[in-house]
Amino acid sequence: GRVYTDAFCRQLLASNLCLPLLRTARTTAQPAGGHDSLGLRGYVQVTSPLRRYLDVVAHHQLRALLVHRGGVVRGAPLPEDQRAQLLAATRAGAGPRPECPLPFAPAAVEARIAHVEQRTWSANDLEYGSSRYWAYQFLAQRARDGYTVHNALALRTQRHPWLGASTLVLLPEVGLKVWIREAELPSGARLRVVVKAVKPHHGVVILKPQMPW
Repeated sequence: GRVYTDAFCRQLLASNLCLPLLRTARTTAQPAGGHDSLGLRGYVQVTSPLRRYLDVVAHHQLRALLVHRGGVVRGAPLPEDQRAQLLAATRAGAGPRPECPLPFAPAAVEARIAHVEQRTWSANDLEYGSSRYWAYQFLAQRARDGYTVHNALALRTQRHPWLGASTLVLLPEVGLKVWIREAELPSGARLRVVVKAVKPHHGVVILKPQMPW
């Protein structure tokens, strides 16, 4: 198995604690800030149309703009003198400039963004639920095979007025985060936990701290 050195565990802890601080990705047709993890103040996203529908929308808009500025109307080039005048006026920012007929109006772009983001959120939620379910099934199968002890890394503790303290731990082997009730462990503590019960269909895993890792 993997050797979990002190440096690797510190990296795991830092990445898991920093992740909730990052802003959720959001697509918009208007400038809306930069990219947190890349440290950029401005960020745009246009890639292969084979990957995302919104890329296709952006490509239609860009193509119409480039065709317009390049002096091509419906696939037919403008005469050389008219094309030169159009390019000169565009570069100078002066003179008459015909309006570029974009395929999608701003409102239509925003509507498509909202539709795609809703579908993407639903798909991500299903993927997250599926990943956790099969992680639970893995733990259940290991328990049936007699392997109930796993390494864990304590991430953070929260205290409830009536339920007491609970600690969120990471099981690195399966990439699963589980709350341990009635446990108050320092952030970064390494320990072994025993799987007491697993109910994959209910999304329940009950762990009990056993010993330091």
